[in-house]
Amino acid sequence: MQKKVFSVIFYGVLALIPIVLFFRYLFAALLPFFTAFAAASLLYRPSVKISKALKIPYKAVAICLTVLSVSAFMGIVGLVLWKTVSEIGYFAGETLGGENGLLDNIVGIFQRVGDMISSLSFVSGDNESALKESVTQAIADTVKNLFVSAASRFPAFAAKLVSAVPQIFIFFIVTVLSAVYLCVDYEK
Repeated sequence: MQKKVFSVIFYGVLALIPIVLFFRYLFAALLPFFTAFAAASLLYRPSVKISKALKIPYKAVAICLTVLSVSAFMGIVGLVLWKTVSEIGYFAGETLGGENGLLDNIVGIFQRVGDMISSLSFVSGDNESALKESVTQAIADTVKNLFVSAASRFPAFAAKLVSAVPQIFIFFIVTVLSAVYLCVDYEK
């Protein structure tokens, strides 16, 4: 029985290795071609119908329709991604700052905790002012560390974003060219 279980696990892991390797190393490189093939498959029949209806050569219709369709699709996807990122940024800004921001709420909570502690009977005089001072200092240090941490990560984020622009451009160009070639020679 143990031999069977071990055998099943072994072959299961062995079967997963090529799948993991494919998605790790090849999927990103082949994605433009998969996208192009899907676009060519969707645009083949409309290209033929438009070509026959307008009596224009099929290749011209296929090229125009493919470039327009893939560009429109990529533009819509890009717009949706851009809008999503900007909304996330707006949400983060509103959550952290603003009149009822997260940081203001955290400061308010710490102030209430400090007031509750100072109202206890064993905290009085010098202890009360020292305690309030230490709570205030802890809040200030926490907020400062939060902003320093966010600010230190921003350059790396900006660099990744800037380095992604050429990759996106190359992906777009390869996808459009592949889609054109696949749609023009779809029957082959």
